[in-house]
Amino acid sequence: MRSRFSRGKIGVLVLVFVLIKGQSILAFDAPTDIVVNPGATAPSTAVLRIDRRDKFTPRHLEQLRRGSAMARELLDRVANLRDTILIVRADPALARKSGLYGRTRFWVHAGELFGFVEYQAGPLNSFGTQCLIVHELAHAVEIATTDRKAGTRALRSFVLERAIGSDLGAETEFPQQVALAVLWQLQRKAAGEDSLERIALSHQITLPPITVADAMPMASTGPH
Repeated sequence: MRSRFSRGKIGVLVLVFVLIKGQSILAFDAPTDIVVNPGATAPSTAVLRIDRRDKFTPRHLEQLRRGSAMARELLDRVANLRDTILIVRADPALARKSGLYGRTRFWVHAGELFGFVEYQAGPLNSFGTQCLIVHELAHAVEIATTDRKAGTRALRSFVLERAIGSDLGAETEFPQQVALAVLWQLQRKAAGEDSLERIALSHQITLPPITVADAMPMASTGPH
């Protein structure tokens, strides 16, 4: 999913505009520069893979865990996605190179779902950057419910059926609502009225089971 995103501390209205009105497009192909190499201290079954050179993403995820109960639950559930690998990479030059602040590709190989999330590296304590990460991970949770027997083609059809608009670049509602709920928690430091389960149920999404742990298992990708 590609999204144009404002920098710094953003308000609810700005986030709504970015996620709903901003240009976005889904890509269903495998990038050529990705190699998954589990780190020595992380289990090879870890769903979330962080580029070993990426110093931003682990700290953003930790801030999300501390600042939002819903983000914490989302991360715990992502850890239990079935037959899924999600590679997340902060790119300091993404906006300059592509004019985009977020870009995600999904594809299926041998029945396993892969996702490659790139986002414009932002400063710590940036609600915009953190909600963009949440938005893309919520997309992964939604897409992971797809029947993968038809391969990558099934992902595209699934998203088009759920899209708000009529074109390939249209958004789906589930990740928008999750990101907005997390933003509310980050800003207000309150639990809020929404729950991840309620949002998922309203969109007929079956969430993976929750993992209760001090930290979600992660592995490293990229060259040694």
